[in-house]
Amino acid sequence: MKIKLVKTILKIASMTILVAMLSGCAGNVPVQGDSGLVQGQTTGDDSTVQNQGTGDGGLVQNQSPEENGAGDAASNGLSTGSGTSGNGGAGASGQSQSTTAGIGDVYYVDDLYAKEENILPITQSASAGGISCEIEKVEYTESFGDRNGKHLNIFTPGANTDSQGNLPEGFQYLFLTITFTNTTDQPQEIVRTGNDISAIGDSLAAIPWTADACYYDMDWEKGMENEKHHWVLEPGTSVTSEIGWVIESSERLLEADPTLESRMGSAGPYPLYYHVNEYDGDSETSYFIDLGVKAE
Repeated sequence: MKIKLVKTILKIASMTILVAMLSGCAGNVPVQGDSGLVQGQTTGDDSTVQNQGTGDGGLVQNQSPEENGAGDAASNGLSTGSGTSGNGGAGASGQSQSTTAGIGDVYYVDDLYAKEENILPITQSASAGGISCEIEKVEYTESFGDRNGKHLNIFTPGANTDSQGNLPEGFQYLFLTITFTNTTDQPQEIVRTGNDISAIGDSLAAIPWTADACYYDMDWEKGMENEKHHWVLEPGTSVTSEIGWVIESSERLLEADPTLESRMGSAGPYPLYYHVNEYDGDSETSYFIDLGVKAE
């Protein structure tokens, strides 16, 4: 289904520029929302930190993946946070979009549609880029359990945890234990948090439900500080790791995106899949492992 081109012109741009000129350094002052969280703060690598704050238990909420290592925007082309998108990223509705050209220019492209032969049972592994991914275990829960809280970094707005790391109503954790295997004859550096969780509708539209993992179980000690969620695999070797994502309910995303029901072919709940892909936006090399759970 082709998504229409949207182009808006912000009439207040000239006034904003004038105010910035009069204030001198206004462009360097972060905007603070009602909740007191800093929004739109620019980091040294030109990435943007959105909604940085802490939950009740002091867990860091909604940081950029580059800061905490639980996600990797460069590896999957998707921005941090559910419902946000960067250049070439995806929003909560799963629409790929970019914000190049002038102020307010937004270009939407087609949704990815899954090929039936590329939808796999959980007992089958999927490979891309010489790395095989096999799901060993699925846990779908609101409870963080006894996992290591220092590796929990939540990017989803509204998913504020309690002191034990547990999620509020409308959100659940999806923890997958995955074995990654290098099937090539060369060493391969992988990003264990790189693949997304997708929902597939009756129409076979495959919507990225969440792009950024919120948790990984153990650090890779041989890389730099921001590469602890990576791993280097020698030829024929494997690593098994538990990775976690925050899943929003179908109800929440249907309220946020009025086009979702028509694109998916139903009002949900939508089944969830571990999306293994070699090239973004290419159904020929996108594989979806059925996890046996749904975004209720």
